[in-house]
Amino acid sequence: LLYIEELQNLVEPYGLKIKLYADDSQLYLSLTPSDKEGWSTTKRNIENCLNDVKKWMVKHWLKCNETKTEFLILGKNSALEKMSFIPSLDFGGIELLPVQCSGSVGKTLGVLLDENLTLERQINNVKKNCGLILRNLWQVNRCLADRTKNLLVN
Repeated sequence: LLYIEELQNLVEPYGLKIKLYADDSQLYLSLTPSDKEGWSTTKRNIENCLNDVKKWMVKHWLKCNETKTEFLILGKNSALEKMSFIPSLDFGGIELLPVQCSGSVGKTLGVLLDENLTLERQINNVKKNCGLILRNLWQVNRCLADRTKNLLVN
């Protein structure tokens, strides 16, 4: 808990918010997508914050893997269409470009996100998994008592 408070205090001056989970942390902020000049200030703040977080991690014997760092831009489709520039970040000499939410990218606490926050990817994934489970249940259908089937399905 001491680590968490210290990390939160480190991030706040940069105007970023932080979410911490087990061995994962997420920095996030809200911005106007059409404001290129505002982006340069925001970019500088994010990069400085990332560098300070990395220094903090090294100081506390934690590993920061820049190559696993993901940079997502999420928002309404109408807002994202107004972006007149391609944002990028420099983190430890590695250029981070926004990644597309696909596969395991854009996943937080097991929930699959998409750029427009419609949860379409998550819903499709749940439907697919439910279909697989129902298919598996159908295959063992003959071996189960009716009461057991009701328990498994409901």
